[in-house]
Amino acid sequence: MKIQFFFIIICVTLSCSSQKEDERPENVLEPEKFTAVMIDVQITEGMRAQGVDIITPDKGVKGAYNQIFEKHNITKERFEESYDYYLNRPDKMEKIYEQVLDSLSKLDAEVKQKFSNERKARADSIKQASQKN
Repeated sequence: MKIQFFFIIICVTLSCSSQKEDERPENVLEPEKFTAVMIDVQITEGMRAQGVDIITPDKGVKGAYNQIFEKHNITKERFEESYDYYLNRPDKMEKIYEQVLDSLSKLDAEVKQKFSNERKARADSIKQASQKN
Protein backbone atom coordinates (compact mmCIF):
# COMPACT_ATOMS: atom_id res chain seq x y z
CA MET A 1 0.00 0.00 0.00
CA LYS A 2 2.78 2.43 0.89
CA ILE A 3 4.58 1.63 -2.35
CA GLN A 4 1.45 2.30 -4.41
CA PHE A 5 0.86 5.58 -2.58
CA PHE A 6 4.50 6.61 -3.10
CA PHE A 7 4.24 5.70 -6.82
CA ILE A 8 1.07 7.78 -7.22
CA ILE A 9 2.71 10.77 -5.49
CA ILE A 10 5.72 10.55 -7.83
CA CYS A 11 3.50 10.32 -10.92
CA VAL A 12 1.41 13.32 -9.85
CA THR A 13 4.52 15.34 -9.05
CA LEU A 14 6.13 14.55 -12.39
CA SER A 15 2.99 15.31 -14.36
CA CYS A 16 2.55 18.66 -12.60
CA SER A 17 6.15 19.66 -13.14
CA SER A 18 6.06 18.81 -16.85
CA GLN A 19 2.92 20.89 -17.31
CA LYS A 20 4.54 23.89 -15.66
CA GLU A 21 7.70 23.43 -17.71
CA ASP A 22 5.72 23.53 -20.96
CA GLU A 23 3.80 26.63 -19.98
CA ARG A 24 5.18 29.74 -21.62
CA PRO A 25 6.12 32.41 -19.07
CA GLU A 26 4.14 35.61 -19.34
CA ASN A 27 7.10 37.73 -20.50
CA VAL A 28 8.02 35.30 -23.30
CA LEU A 29 6.68 36.26 -26.72
CA GLU A 30 4.05 34.00 -28.20
CA PRO A 31 5.41 31.88 -31.08
CA GLU A 32 3.77 33.96 -33.83
CA LYS A 33 5.18 37.24 -32.56
CA PHE A 34 8.59 35.73 -31.90
CA THR A 35 8.58 34.36 -35.46
CA ALA A 36 7.85 37.84 -36.85
CA VAL A 37 10.70 39.32 -34.81
CA MET A 38 13.06 36.57 -35.94
CA ILE A 39 12.17 37.23 -39.59
CA ASP A 40 13.29 40.84 -39.15
CA VAL A 41 16.41 39.73 -37.28
CA GLN A 42 17.33 37.33 -40.09
CA ILE A 43 16.74 39.98 -42.76
CA THR A 44 18.96 42.40 -40.82
CA GLU A 45 21.70 39.81 -40.37
CA GLY A 46 21.45 38.80 -44.03
CA MET A 47 21.84 42.38 -45.17
CA ARG A 48 24.82 42.84 -42.88
CA ALA A 49 26.40 39.65 -44.25
CA GLN A 50 25.96 40.98 -47.80
CA GLY A 51 27.57 44.27 -46.87
CA VAL A 52 24.42 46.33 -47.21
CA ASP A 53 24.92 49.46 -45.15
CA ILE A 54 21.71 49.50 -43.13
CA ILE A 55 23.42 50.36 -39.90
CA THR A 56 24.21 53.98 -39.25
CA PRO A 57 27.64 54.58 -37.75
CA ASP A 58 26.25 56.55 -34.82
CA LYS A 59 23.88 53.75 -33.75
CA GLY A 60 25.79 50.62 -34.79
CA VAL A 61 24.36 47.10 -34.68
CA LYS A 62 22.46 47.89 -31.49
CA GLY A 63 20.56 50.56 -33.40
CA ALA A 64 19.42 48.06 -36.02
CA TYR A 65 18.16 45.70 -33.33
CA ASN A 66 16.56 48.55 -31.42
CA GLN A 67 14.60 49.42 -34.56
CA ILE A 68 13.35 45.83 -34.71
CA PHE A 69 12.36 45.93 -31.04
CA GLU A 70 10.56 49.26 -31.53
CA LYS A 71 8.75 47.95 -34.61
CA HIS A 72 7.42 44.98 -32.63
CA ASN A 73 6.88 47.01 -29.45
CA ILE A 74 9.15 44.83 -27.29
CA THR A 75 12.25 45.37 -25.19
CA LYS A 76 15.68 43.86 -25.67
CA GLU A 77 15.21 41.99 -22.40
CA ARG A 78 11.91 40.48 -23.55
CA PHE A 79 13.49 39.41 -26.83
CA GLU A 80 16.44 37.82 -25.02
CA GLU A 81 14.17 36.04 -22.54
CA SER A 82 12.04 34.74 -25.40
CA TYR A 83 15.09 33.67 -27.39
CA ASP A 84 16.48 31.76 -24.39
CA TYR A 85 13.09 30.14 -23.75
CA TYR A 86 12.76 28.85 -27.32
CA LEU A 87 16.43 27.96 -27.58
CA ASN A 88 16.00 25.63 -24.60
CA ARG A 89 13.02 23.99 -26.33
CA PRO A 90 14.47 22.75 -29.64
CA ASP A 91 11.15 21.36 -30.87
CA LYS A 92 9.49 24.77 -30.54
CA MET A 93 12.50 26.63 -31.96
CA GLU A 94 12.59 24.27 -34.94
CA LYS A 95 8.95 25.06 -35.76
CA ILE A 96 9.66 28.77 -35.48
CA TYR A 97 12.69 28.56 -37.77
CA GLU A 98 10.70 26.53 -40.29
CA GLN A 99 8.20 29.39 -40.43
CA VAL A 100 11.01 31.97 -40.60
CA LEU A 101 12.66 30.15 -43.51
CA ASP A 102 9.32 29.74 -45.28
CA SER A 103 8.61 33.46 -44.95
CA LEU A 104 12.10 34.41 -46.09
CA SER A 105 11.80 32.10 -49.11
CA LYS A 106 8.51 33.72 -50.09
CA LEU A 107 10.00 37.18 -49.65
CA ASP A 108 13.01 36.18 -51.75
CA ALA A 109 10.73 34.95 -54.54
CA GLU A 110 8.74 38.21 -54.44
CA VAL A 111 11.90 40.33 -54.63
CA LYS A 112 13.30 38.28 -57.51
CA GLN A 113 10.00 38.57 -59.38
CA LYS A 114 9.93 42.34 -58.87
CA PHE A 115 13.50 42.75 -60.14
CA SER A 116 12.76 40.48 -63.08
CA ASN A 117 9.72 42.58 -64.00
CA GLU A 118 11.71 45.81 -63.67
CA ARG A 119 14.55 44.41 -65.78
CA LYS A 120 12.07 43.32 -68.46
CA ALA A 121 10.36 46.72 -68.44
CA ARG A 122 13.75 48.47 -68.76
CA ALA A 123 14.78 46.20 -71.64
CA ASP A 124 11.44 46.82 -73.39
CA SER A 125 11.79 50.60 -73.07
CA ILE A 126 15.36 50.47 -74.41
CA LYS A 127 14.18 48.34 -77.32
CA GLN A 128 11.35 50.78 -78.09
CA ALA A 129 13.71 53.76 -77.90
CA SER A 130 16.22 52.13 -80.24
CA GLN A 131 13.46 51.29 -82.75
CA LYS A 132 12.43 54.98 -82.90
CA ASN A 133 15.93 56.00 -83.98
